[in-house]
Amino acid sequence: MIQKYRFIILISSIVVLLAGYLLTVNLIPIQDLETSQLSHQQKIELLNELAINYPLGNKLIILGIIMCSISAIIFGYNWLLAKFKK
Repeated sequence: MIQKYRFIILISSIVVLLAGYLLTVNLIPIQDLETSQLSHQQKIELLNELAINYPLGNKLIILGIIMCSISAIIFGYNWLLAKFKK
């Protein structure tokens, strides 16, 4: 039954990865700001504040990676079954 949904899992993992990336991306050009006097930690906090929703984006990226790994395992399992059935 999972074999039917392997492409759905793969496509949904790609969509989740893209959504997570778009949520973590900083849409304001950081080079326009004066950041030479900021510490590394302050720069990271600035990037987190300027992103759309950084924590949710990180969680979606992790979820997308897990889903992509699951679909890779399913594809590998199906490939091994097809190879050894011959």
